[in-house]
Amino acid sequence: MENPGLSYEEPQGRRQGGAAGGSSQNAEGAARGKPTNFKRQKSLVRPERERIDRNHPQYHYRNATQNLEGSNIKVQASSTGNDPTGINLGRTGVRRGKSVLGREPEKPGHLRAKQKAAAPQKRKTIPEIKNPLKKTREWPSKWVIYYNAVTCCFPAALLKSCGKHAPEIQRAWREKVALVSIIVMMVLAVGFLTFGLQQALCRDEQSGKFVAGSRDTEVIINGFGYYLNAEDSGNGEPVFRHPPINKDISLETVDIMNDPTYAAKGMDASFLFQEPAGGVCEKFITRSAPAVPSDPVANLYFPCEYRSVNGNTQPNFTNARSAVGCHTAAGTRQKWDAMKKSYNSPAYYTWENITNTQRRFFAYDGDVYDADILNWIKSDFSVDDSIAALRNGSIALQRDLSFLFAQRKMLDVGICLKQIARVGAMDSKTIGCVASDVITYVSLVIILGVVFIKFFLAVFFGWFLSHKLGGFDKESYQERMKRAEQIEAWSSDINRPAFQTKRQTIFPTTSRFTPPSGSSTPAL
Repeated sequence: MENPGLSYEEPQGRRQGGAAGGSSQNAEGAARGKPTNFKRQKSLVRPERERIDRNHPQYHYRNATQNLEGSNIKVQASSTGNDPTGINLGRTGVRRGKSVLGREPEKPGHLRAKQKAAAPQKRKTIPEIKNPLKKTREWPSKWVIYYNAVTCCFPAALLKSCGKHAPEIQRAWREKVALVSIIVMMVLAVGFLTFGLQQALCRDEQSGKFVAGSRDTEVIINGFGYYLNAEDSGNGEPVFRHPPINKDISLETVDIMNDPTYAAKGMDASFLFQEPAGGVCEKFITRSAPAVPSDPVANLYFPCEYRSVNGNTQPNFTNARSAVGCHTAAGTRQKWDAMKKSYNSPAYYTWENITNTQRRFFAYDGDVYDADILNWIKSDFSVDDSIAALRNGSIALQRDLSFLFAQRKMLDVGICLKQIARVGAMDSKTIGCVASDVITYVSLVIILGVVFIKFFLAVFFGWFLSHKLGGFDKESYQERMKRAEQIEAWSSDINRPAFQTKRQTIFPTTSRFTPPSGSSTPAL
């Protein structure tokens, strides 16, 4: 018989007791041969050991409540017994950390997710251990190098003897000297732009050039002016006296500038130093008749005569066969070449001179030519059509013919004319002179612009802004001193509000309930 005090089927809650009890009941049920229908209803992992990640049902709830830490809001446990802080309510306040045996809760119908293999960690490189005793050298700044270089003549011992003992005071003095040196360099730069730039960039060998015809004390030869002074004037000017002209008559030197017989002052003596026939002009100027055997100057294009610089002298062929005045000997030419370096000063012509209808000037390649010289060619020579066109006026003059010569392929004619008909150069500026003018004007505009901008800003401030920023119109000296004393008195107690001379608002700031000064009770 069975014992009536025992029941075959135990309560379900009892069967779900401890792990040991459950195991014994399973074993007992298996021994009896009856199914127990036992299933695990809850996870065996303790709640405090659970892994709280994004798949956990209380992940967002706990994050939201834990973010309130530090505020005055206190979060209590829910009615279901869930503590948002993760503390077990049935235990002490000490919370146990996560266990490595913790398992994630499984969802019904899904297999347990396998743990992912840990990614291989990169091998950490061992940082280089720096030697603390080894100091890295730090180079000083450019400013430190500069003020030390400027004040290198003043060592620290010298500065100490002058009363500057502290290193900071010495450094401050060196920096001040460096700033003064920069200011001096800026002043020198402005002075150079004002006075020295023109001399530096516009410096050429034609420093003594002059307008042709403006000096009646000089003689012009091949476009250069020569001042042949026969007496020592005491100004450092070279003294020149012409060698004896006719040794059979006299061996004395001659003052050709002031001697009435020669009167070279203010004349053009280019025909006395002309080049012999041939060269580039050989194919443009040819001999029309055979040379006269008794002619000593048969190879010269022009007679050896003076010409007036003003163009008033008419062609004269009376002494065309005479060699008087012709400097053709080799020794004479050598002395002449040596004298050029000491006496010459280039003669130039302005555009007004070239366009003068009374003269037959024209410009070519920066030089000025006189077509009247072509009329002085001796009758023994015949000229080419291109030169004849210039001589008889078929080509319009008083202009620049450089483009015309290039268009008609008359460049060789231009070279020939430079040898026989050049009277001077055009009044033009070199690239250096143009650059100096541009820099001078640009600097002038910048300086004047800064001055005028400061002036207009000062006027604008005085007329429109000063009364808003503390300016007082029609203020006497006594009022200004009183205001200065008030400011000084207020500066001793900056916590006290400043004095006000004008009412800042239209509304009253006191009432009958405002307590008087020094009292905390309202007035009744």
